[in-house]
Amino acid sequence: MVVALWDAGYDIQARALRATVMDGLLESEENRRRIFAFDRALMSSQPDSLDALCERDRAQWFLAPPLDYIYPVAAVAGDPIAARIARGEELRVGIDTEKVLYHLMEADVPVPGFRLAFQSGGYRVYERVMPR
Repeated sequence: MVVALWDAGYDIQARALRATVMDGLLESEENRRRIFAFDRALMSSQPDSLDALCERDRAQWFLAPPLDYIYPVAAVAGDPIAARIARGEELRVGIDTEKVLYHLMEADVPVPGFRLAFQSGGYRVYERVMPR
């Protein structure tokens, strides 16, 4: 099971032949609920919420997209950095960058429970390694 941003769900299902936690079926109330919960967890400063979602949905893999995808996640999550990005402001290191998603996208510091398994271009695949 792979957890990734919703817009990558169908491609992962079709091309990698892997199940995903969510996909582009935005008509689904359950899918929309998962998208909002996932985006909020990614914008947290601690990985606990992301780990809990992965545990609940039995996701072993996480696909982190390039950094420019942080804006839509922040906007959906209602995180204040969305407004900063929309105004064209730089992210403030140590303030705006202390988000689980930022660290997974940039691979700048380890995120507890997630091990970098593969990267290509700006994409990174992490394996969930927290003990269960």
